[in-house]
Amino acid sequence: FGLSEDEIQMLLKNDIKRVIKEASNFPFYNKLNDVRKIAILSMLFNLGLTRFNKFVKFKRAVHAGSYAVAAEEMRDSLYYRQLPHRVEKLAVWMDSGNMVS
Repeated sequence: FGLSEDEIQMLLKNDIKRVIKEASNFPFYNKLNDVRKIAILSMLFNLGLTRFNKFVKFKRAVHAGSYAVAAEEMRDSLYYRQLPHRVEKLAVWMDSGNMVS
């Protein structure tokens, strides 16, 4: 039993559409380059909107274009302490605007 591959793909596509819609509601989102958008989408996908919204200083920094500050806010979080490798990669992407590792 369980879900078929088609059902899994449909659920994933719906989740991705939801996360993109949520991200698009933030005034800073459409001004970001693709790498920073991916970082935001990843955070929203993994955290959910409610927990993402608790990143007040992070969102303020992104809105101001202060990407190094935004990256530091990511590092100064429970999210980072729980998933340091994943969040460090996202923080580097946010800071640099490039997919460097």
